[in-house]
Amino acid sequence: MTTTLPSPAVLGARAFAALAGINRFSDEPGKITRLYLSPSHRQAAEYVKGAMEVAGLTAFIDAAGSVQGRREG
Repeated sequence: MTTTLPSPAVLGARAFAALAGINRFSDEPGKITRLYLSPSHRQAAEYVKGAMEVAGLTAFIDAAGSVQGRREG
């Protein structure tokens, strides 16, 4: 079974949308600042975790605040 990837333009648009989504979480209005373990850091990690889960990965946030995801198989 062969899977055809979307065009580079579609992949780029998806990446840009994902970055725009995560950029909403900031410690400073009008800037992109996320201090380690701040509320905005946690919000961004939750956003990434959710995106991983939508993509079919098993995801979690570890004790260091890093997001990890795994696709079984």
